[in-house]
Amino acid sequence: MKLKKLLLTSILINGLLLSSCDLSDDNNSSSISLKEGYRSLFLDESTNGVVVKGGLNHSYKVGSEVRFSIIDQDDVDEEVYINNKKLSPYLEESINGLNYIDYVFEMPDEDVVISCVLNKHVPLNEIYPFIDELSVDSIKVVYYNNYYVAVVDQISSVKYTNNKSDFNTLIKMLKNCYAVKDDDFKGFPPPGGHASYLDIYLLDDTVESILINNSYIIKVDEYSGYSIRNYRVNFEFGEYYKCFLPPAISHDEVYFNYKYLDEIENLVDEVMFTECDFELGEKFYLVKSQYNGEMKVYDKNHFVYQDQKYKTVGNKDFSILFSKFNYI
Repeated sequence: MKLKKLLLTSILINGLLLSSCDLSDDNNSSSISLKEGYRSLFLDESTNGVVVKGGLNHSYKVGSEVRFSIIDQDDVDEEVYINNKKLSPYLEESINGLNYIDYVFEMPDEDVVISCVLNKHVPLNEIYPFIDELSVDSIKVVYYNNYYVAVVDQISSVKYTNNKSDFNTLIKMLKNCYAVKDDDFKGFPPPGGHASYLDIYLLDDTVESILINNSYIIKVDEYSGYSIRNYRVNFEFGEYYKCFLPPAISHDEVYFNYKYLDEIENLVDEVMFTECDFELGEKFYLVKSQYNGEMKVYDKNHFVYQDQKYKTVGNKDFSILFSKFNYI
């Protein structure tokens, strides 16, 4: 996707170029005669690509209300600052096919400079080029893992689908997502909070993944300071399952009817499962996970966890137990 160029390179007020009005850079606080109790207002000349709707005076009474609007452009995020402090939008409105963002603030007892930072959007398929190669016929299954970071309970909800109609919806969504540079980014995602995995399993047995932490792109170095906009992978399709989350390190102890057999690394990671009523056998493998407690595995797909019966769903099960040991 190619970003459109910013065509608006001057600040316009009431249809006049900035250089032709009283707010030009030639006017400063020393050249403006102010009444007592009034302060000056300036527009930062370095700000470009922004159109201002409505008139702005070059002086305002301290404590009075100042209102102005800018045109919202499609391929950028506009951030407005008053004396280098970010100003939150007051209202968004559409007039004659143009979208405006309205701002309101109270004139402080100091001169004011209004400036605007334009953050260019980056299409998600520029960050993850594999998106352009996706097709309905190239995907085997998709699952989306949504959880809260640093939660002790290592089980989360998962949405899982192998439906081609869902694949088509997903591809369209990914091709219309974008990210934007976050100037407040401190070099790492915020600790804790919310994180999401989107794993796309392809028919050629490869897996394409997107990891988002608190809206920030993770594990793509050149875009580590970018946050996702209009990124909604909380799919309205697929079915809900549970999943054992992959911790940083997990070594799971294996027992046969409580007799210790061996230790297997990451045995239960990313196993998806759903409730299922099945008949319990006399023999089982007991898996003690450092992060998930104990579970009794009766065959590669059926197990008991916290006194509830489940069956595995998706691409991972407990087959390794039945290939490594010969007790059942």
